[in-house]
Amino acid sequence: MTIENTSVFDGVGVNNDSGSLTIMIADDLSWSNAGYHILCLQRKISACLDYINSGQYLEEVPDSQHLSRVIELVYKDQPDTIGRQVYDNVAVQLEELGIRFVARGLPVT
Repeated sequence: MTIENTSVFDGVGVNNDSGSLTIMIADDLSWSNAGYHILCLQRKISACLDYINSGQYLEEVPDSQHLSRVIELVYKDQPDTIGRQVYDNVAVQLEELGIRFVARGLPVT
């Protein structure tokens, strides 16, 4: 998937390790065009928030309304300094809403 498509998430389910409702986003963009990357990330996070706030996730994961919520972003390209700052800022802002944000790279094979 792509972070540019705001109508699709790459995964929604219960993380058995953490016991949280997790929404996964695949970030396939490089940070060479930081402005565009940030715009796409903002739109995708906003779509996640709409999905959570509307309760739509209950259609896919019934009985999950009492679980903590996590947005997990998996990036293809290592973020540069700007990217790391953006991820840190997103984490702080989402934490204020009671949502944990995790950004990690794809596993190296």
